[in-house]
Amino acid sequence: MTARQKHTGTFKARTADVQEYTLYVFTEFFDATTLNGPSGMEPAGRFRLQTSDGKPVNHVGKGEYVIF
Repeated sequence: MTARQKHTGTFKARTADVQEYTLYVFTEFFDATTLNGPSGMEPAGRFRLQTSDGKPVNHVGKGEYVIF
């Protein structure tokens, strides 16, 4: 099974001191092709976040993120 990541969303986030970041959401998809024929890519349910300058981001709770 082949996996690939696709950009699936973008949103703005602000720190407590009002610094704004653009965050990108990437979702992992798996190839759902079977012996019966292709059925496309299926989302795996896993995602990752990163800032617009490539820094990794962890989601720690509703509306809360940590930038590394």
